[in-house]
Amino acid sequence: MSALERVYNQLPRPKLWRRGSASGLDFLLAWLLSAVGINPQANVQFLQILIFIAAWLLLRVVVVVRNQGQSLGHWAFDMKVVDAKGRVPGLLELGKREGLMGLGALLAIVAVGNLGAGLVMLMLLAPLIVDCGWAWTDPHRQTLHDLLAKTLVVHTYRGFSLDRKIRRIVAQNRQRMR
Repeated sequence: MSALERVYNQLPRPKLWRRGSASGLDFLLAWLLSAVGINPQANVQFLQILIFIAAWLLLRVVVVVRNQGQSLGHWAFDMKVVDAKGRVPGLLELGKREGLMGLGALLAIVAVGNLGAGLVMLMLLAPLIVDCGWAWTDPHRQTLHDLLAKTLVVHTYRGFSLDRKIRRIVAQNRQRMR
Protein backbone atom coordinates (compact mmCIF):
# COMPACT_ATOMS: atom_id res chain seq x y z
CA MET A 1 0.00 0.00 0.00
CA SER A 2 1.48 3.37 -1.02
CA ALA A 3 1.71 6.37 1.28
CA LEU A 4 -1.01 8.13 -0.70
CA GLU A 5 -3.39 5.18 -0.26
CA ARG A 6 -2.74 5.12 3.50
CA VAL A 7 -3.55 8.83 3.76
CA TYR A 8 -6.61 8.33 1.54
CA ASN A 9 -7.96 5.59 3.80
CA GLN A 10 -7.48 7.69 6.95
CA LEU A 11 -8.84 11.10 5.91
CA PRO A 12 -12.47 11.90 5.01
CA ARG A 13 -13.08 12.91 1.38
CA PRO A 14 -15.45 15.71 0.34
CA LYS A 15 -18.14 15.14 -2.26
CA LEU A 16 -17.40 16.13 -5.84
CA TRP A 17 -19.99 18.91 -5.93
CA ARG A 18 -18.32 20.55 -2.93
CA ARG A 19 -14.92 20.34 -4.63
CA GLY A 20 -16.40 21.83 -7.78
CA SER A 21 -18.05 24.63 -5.84
CA ALA A 22 -14.81 25.50 -4.05
CA SER A 23 -12.82 25.50 -7.28
CA GLY A 24 -15.57 27.50 -8.96
CA LEU A 25 -15.39 30.12 -6.23
CA ASP A 26 -11.61 30.42 -6.65
CA PHE A 27 -12.06 30.58 -10.43
CA LEU A 28 -14.66 33.32 -10.09
CA LEU A 29 -12.40 35.38 -7.81
CA ALA A 30 -9.43 35.07 -10.18
CA TRP A 31 -11.64 35.87 -13.17
CA LEU A 32 -13.08 38.96 -11.47
CA LEU A 33 -9.58 40.15 -10.58
CA SER A 34 -8.44 39.64 -14.16
CA ALA A 35 -11.39 41.57 -15.56
CA VAL A 36 -9.54 44.83 -14.88
CA GLY A 37 -7.17 43.90 -17.72
CA ILE A 38 -9.83 43.64 -20.43
CA ASN A 39 -9.14 45.80 -23.48
CA PRO A 40 -12.27 46.16 -25.64
CA GLN A 41 -10.24 46.91 -28.78
CA ALA A 42 -7.99 43.83 -28.58
CA ASN A 43 -8.87 40.43 -30.00
CA VAL A 44 -6.55 38.61 -27.58
CA GLN A 45 -6.63 39.84 -24.00
CA PHE A 46 -2.95 39.47 -23.04
CA LEU A 47 -3.20 41.69 -19.96
CA GLN A 48 -6.24 39.81 -18.70
CA ILE A 49 -4.42 36.49 -19.22
CA LEU A 50 -1.37 37.71 -17.28
CA ILE A 51 -3.50 39.05 -14.43
CA PHE A 52 -5.50 35.80 -14.33
CA ILE A 53 -2.31 33.69 -14.12
CA ALA A 54 -0.97 35.88 -11.29
CA ALA A 55 -4.30 35.84 -9.44
CA TRP A 56 -4.66 32.07 -9.88
CA LEU A 57 -1.18 31.39 -8.52
CA LEU A 58 -1.75 33.80 -5.66
CA LEU A 59 -5.13 32.31 -4.72
CA ARG A 60 -4.32 28.64 -5.31
CA VAL A 61 -0.64 28.37 -4.37
CA VAL A 62 0.53 31.19 -2.11
CA VAL A 63 -2.68 31.39 -0.06
CA VAL A 64 -2.79 27.58 0.26
CA VAL A 65 0.77 27.43 1.62
CA ARG A 66 0.08 30.28 4.05
CA ASN A 67 -3.40 29.11 5.10
CA GLN A 68 -2.80 25.51 6.22
CA GLY A 69 -3.69 23.95 2.86
CA GLN A 70 -6.83 25.98 2.15
CA SER A 71 -7.55 28.37 -0.68
CA LEU A 72 -10.43 30.80 -0.19
CA GLY A 73 -12.81 28.40 -1.93
CA HIS A 74 -11.60 25.43 0.09
CA TRP A 75 -11.90 27.47 3.28
CA ALA A 76 -15.48 28.44 2.38
CA PHE A 77 -16.41 24.76 1.91
CA ASP A 78 -14.32 23.17 4.73
CA MET A 79 -11.66 21.40 2.65
CA LYS A 80 -7.91 21.41 2.39
CA VAL A 81 -5.18 20.02 0.15
CA VAL A 82 -2.71 17.52 1.62
CA ASP A 83 0.21 15.54 0.22
CA ALA A 84 0.92 11.83 0.55
CA LYS A 85 2.01 12.28 4.18
CA GLY A 86 -1.14 14.18 5.17
CA ARG A 87 0.67 17.52 5.39
CA VAL A 88 0.30 20.75 3.45
CA PRO A 89 2.07 20.30 0.09
CA GLY A 90 5.07 22.41 -0.78
CA LEU A 91 5.31 25.06 -3.45
CA LEU A 92 6.55 22.60 -6.09
CA GLU A 93 3.65 20.15 -5.60
CA LEU A 94 1.11 22.96 -5.53
CA GLY A 95 2.75 24.58 -8.55
CA LYS A 96 2.37 21.35 -10.55
CA ARG A 97 -1.17 20.84 -9.33
CA GLU A 98 -2.38 24.35 -9.98
CA GLY A 99 -0.38 24.80 -13.18
CA LEU A 100 -2.43 22.08 -14.83
CA MET A 101 -5.71 23.24 -13.31
CA GLY A 102 -4.91 26.89 -14.05
CA LEU A 103 -4.21 26.10 -17.71
CA GLY A 104 -7.63 24.48 -18.01
CA ALA A 105 -9.25 27.44 -16.25
CA LEU A 106 -7.43 29.90 -18.52
CA LEU A 107 -8.60 28.04 -21.60
CA ALA A 108 -12.14 28.16 -20.18
CA ILE A 109 -11.88 31.96 -19.93
CA VAL A 110 -10.76 32.14 -23.55
CA ALA A 111 -13.65 29.84 -24.52
CA VAL A 112 -16.21 31.99 -22.73
CA GLY A 113 -14.73 35.06 -24.42
CA ASN A 114 -15.33 33.39 -27.81
CA LEU A 115 -18.88 32.18 -27.33
CA GLY A 116 -19.74 32.59 -31.00
CA ALA A 117 -16.97 30.21 -32.11
CA GLY A 118 -18.98 27.03 -31.39
CA LEU A 119 -16.66 24.05 -31.81
CA VAL A 120 -13.58 26.08 -30.84
CA MET A 121 -15.25 26.87 -27.53
CA LEU A 122 -15.88 23.18 -26.87
CA MET A 123 -12.28 22.31 -27.77
CA LEU A 124 -10.97 24.93 -25.34
CA LEU A 125 -13.17 23.55 -22.56
CA ALA A 126 -12.06 19.94 -23.23
CA PRO A 127 -8.89 19.98 -21.03
CA LEU A 128 -10.85 21.24 -18.01
CA ILE A 129 -13.64 18.74 -18.63
CA VAL A 130 -11.19 15.83 -18.92
CA ASP A 131 -9.18 16.94 -15.86
CA CYS A 132 -12.17 17.32 -13.57
CA GLY A 133 -14.19 14.54 -15.21
CA TRP A 134 -11.47 12.08 -14.25
CA ALA A 135 -12.76 12.24 -10.66
CA TRP A 136 -16.09 10.70 -11.72
CA THR A 137 -14.30 7.52 -12.86
CA ASP A 138 -11.56 7.37 -10.22
CA PRO A 139 -12.40 5.20 -7.18
CA HIS A 140 -10.61 7.68 -4.88
CA ARG A 141 -12.33 10.70 -6.50
CA GLN A 142 -9.03 12.25 -7.54
CA THR A 143 -8.75 14.59 -10.50
CA LEU A 144 -5.86 14.40 -12.95
CA HIS A 145 -4.11 17.38 -11.41
CA ASP A 146 -4.31 15.65 -8.01
CA LEU A 147 -2.88 12.43 -9.44
CA LEU A 148 0.04 14.18 -11.13
CA ALA A 149 0.94 16.24 -8.07
CA LYS A 150 0.25 13.35 -5.64
CA THR A 151 -2.13 15.42 -3.55
CA LEU A 152 -5.55 14.84 -2.00
CA VAL A 153 -8.40 17.14 -1.13
CA VAL A 154 -9.82 16.17 2.26
CA HIS A 155 -12.57 17.42 4.56
CA THR A 156 -11.60 19.57 7.52
CA TYR A 157 -13.55 21.29 10.29
CA ARG A 158 -11.60 24.51 9.78
CA GLY A 159 -13.60 26.77 7.48
CA PHE A 160 -16.72 28.80 6.88
CA SER A 161 -19.20 25.99 6.04
CA LEU A 162 -20.81 28.06 3.28
CA ASP A 163 -22.83 25.17 1.87
CA ARG A 164 -24.35 24.36 5.25
CA LYS A 165 -25.20 27.99 5.91
CA ILE A 166 -26.90 28.34 2.53
CA ARG A 167 -28.92 25.17 3.17
CA ARG A 168 -30.00 26.49 6.56
CA ILE A 169 -31.08 29.86 5.09
CA VAL A 170 -33.04 28.12 2.33
CA ALA A 171 -34.74 25.84 4.87
CA GLN A 172 -35.65 28.82 7.06
CA ASN A 173 -37.09 30.68 4.08
CA ARG A 174 -39.12 27.63 3.06
CA GLN A 175 -40.44 27.40 6.61
CA ARG A 176 -41.47 31.07 6.56
CA MET A 177 -43.22 30.67 3.21
CA ARG A 178 -45.55 27.97 4.63
